[in-house]
Amino acid sequence: GQAVLNVLNFAAGAASDLVLSGQVTGGGRLVKNGTGSSDPLRRDTVILQNSANDFTGGIQINAGSVRGMAAGAFGSGAIVLSDNLQTDTSRAQLELINDAGTNFRSSVVVASDGWIWVDGATGTTSDQVHTLGNLTHTQGGTLYVDGDNGFGLTFSGVTTLGGAANFYVNSMGSNLALAGPVVGAGSTLVKEGPGLMFLTSAADANFTGGVAVRSNVLELA
Repeated sequence: GQAVLNVLNFAAGAASDLVLSGQVTGGGRLVKNGTGSSDPLRRDTVILQNSANDFTGGIQINAGSVRGMAAGAFGSGAIVLSDNLQTDTSRAQLELINDAGTNFRSSVVVASDGWIWVDGATGTTSDQVHTLGNLTHTQGGTLYVDGDNGFGLTFSGVTTLGGAANFYVNSMGSNLALAGPVVGAGSTLVKEGPGLMFLTSAADANFTGGVAVRSNVLELA
């Protein structure tokens, strides 16, 4: 089964949040529907605060945001970003929020356009890195990475590409690193945006379609 959460924005410039501070458990999937706003921090958000969450069906974000505040908050299933409407106000956004650099561990699937926002919780820390696991980006669309206070994002597991896999790193401070093997026969990695992107395990890069850097820097290490 799955729990479908429709968190709606009823007032212009406002947002409606649903906070789940207790443990979320079970075998179902959490599906986030609803609306959003042009402000990346006011996207009608489901907020998961508990590090003991152990639901196994994963998360699907169709519109608005799902925010994790602790390691383990997202349970053990994959997180699917599926913004089929592809508008700025409907966009499917995953938020990684903690003052310390945190390994959220979850794998991410980019099913169409999707956004990941990285930041601290209080604005009192900066220059930290949040971590996710595997990344699957095989169905077109663009993965946008953005954030504040110099927080960056690392995928520590295997990145699987398909076709033209677009990455848009929107902030000079919020860099994106693919730290594990990058694979995908015939796929092309496309880097856009003013932020920096790093392939830190370039020796394990086995995608065969090449690289297109359309803005700023893609660094191999």
